[in-house]
Amino acid sequence: MFKKIILILILIIISSASYKYLLPVFSKSDQIINIDGNEDQYKFKPNDKEGKSFNGDTLQIYEITREKLLPDVEVKSLDVDLKVLSKINTEDKTIISKNTYSSYDIFLQLGSYKTEEKAKNFIRNFKEKNFQLINNLNLNITSANLPERGTYYRVRLGPFNDNKDIFTLCIDLKLENNECLIVKDK
Repeated sequence: MFKKIILILILIIISSASYKYLLPVFSKSDQIINIDGNEDQYKFKPNDKEGKSFNGDTLQIYEITREKLLPDVEVKSLDVDLKVLSKINTEDKTIISKNTYSSYDIFLQLGSYKTEEKAKNFIRNFKEKNFQLINNLNLNITSANLPERGTYYRVRLGPFNDNKDIFTLCIDLKLENNECLIVKDK
């Protein structure tokens, strides 16, 4: 009886180890990544094994840094009545929406480079390959000073007003073998 229990325990340990370590070796690792945006869901299959590859020089995707896109200016808060936002402007017959006063901008970050020249070369090549996807969108370079790593030049597309647009474009870029990272600047 004791031998049977030992044998069963050994089989359990071997099967759990083989499931954990051997199954990923023999199985297909085509993961589908879900992107949730508002009420829509988008799916794509990453090119690399973990779905974390990105254009640029030694970028850690999940490190969040704050950067300034505009010069130091004192920002005054806007006290806006919601009733005023929904009224129609009678002078020029346009509708004022709540989105007019956004407190942040959304960009697609396409790459991060150690030199500004590499970033400019990336923009030139990117425009040649993806001119149909980006239409009239602005490509810009922002610098970010990262502690202990120096200054990096980030290539961004945008700003975008609608989350659906940015998710759709990011998926289209991934289908064309580009990488993108959705970034909010406050």
